[in-house]
Amino acid sequence: MADGLRVVGAKELREAMRRLQEPAITNALKDIHLRVATVVITQATRNAASLGRQSFGHPKVTEQGQRNRKHRYGGIPAPVVAASTLRSGRSARGATVTLGSNRVPFALGHEWGANQDRERTRRGGTYVGFRQFPVPARRGYFLFRALGSTRDAAIGEYLRGLDQIINHK
Repeated sequence: MADGLRVVGAKELREAMRRLQEPAITNALKDIHLRVATVVITQATRNAASLGRQSFGHPKVTEQGQRNRKHRYGGIPAPVVAASTLRSGRSARGATVTLGSNRVPFALGHEWGANQDRERTRRGGTYVGFRQFPVPARRGYFLFRALGSTRDAAIGEYLRGLDQIINHK
């Protein structure tokens, strides 16, 4: 009989836990992945809120003294609306985070670049809107940056969860 369990990599860990044929262990692993995804979503939401404060600023006043409507969602900055669609998944394969929905189709544009809230001029006049195909951001604006900034916290959460599984707590 082996003195211990040696696992290298997440795939091998899942296979070793599956071989134990304990549904409780699989459920615990799903819970760990959900907690890790929640750590990332929390930071991504904070990042989007700071973007919203930067882009929202003060409404511009036209020559006629009217304020330009900057956002469709009751004055809530569009990055915040996009981040509200972040969802975490509970999977044994890994932590999953999804962004976007049918009601907020512009969410990916806010993450990867759609020149949100930029004043644009067309034949019909000037308005605040989105450019559909700009040069994309290489590192994202709020979600992808949250992945990098929460790396240590996510790893710590993952290791705490694995310790709980191993120690049966």
